[in-house]
Amino acid sequence: MIGQRIAAARSRKGLPQRETSVAFGWPPGVLSEVERGTRPLAASALVEIARFLGADAGYLLTGKAGSHVLSPREQRHIQNCRRLAPARFDALERIVDCPEARTC
Repeated sequence: MIGQRIAAARSRKGLPQRETSVAFGWPPGVLSEVERGTRPLAASALVEIARFLGADAGYLLTGKAGSHVLSPREQRHIQNCRRLAPARFDALERIVDCPEARTC
């Protein structure tokens, strides 16, 4: 989901993947992998991508407009979560976004 939001923000700016990857000093295929969700992305890189694209980092992360910029503690938590296998991360993301989970 994060990768899809990055791809959408990049497309809105009219930037090709290759040009955007090069701007970050990444090999051309890396951004493609991030956008497909097959490569984890460090929270610090997410913040830098958000700045580059003129997007809200909180939105890219959560999909919710007006989300705040992540604190260093939140960044560490996200980095740890991104190390999970993609299917486990997606499951965790669904639990966190579940309104019932907040009442536990």
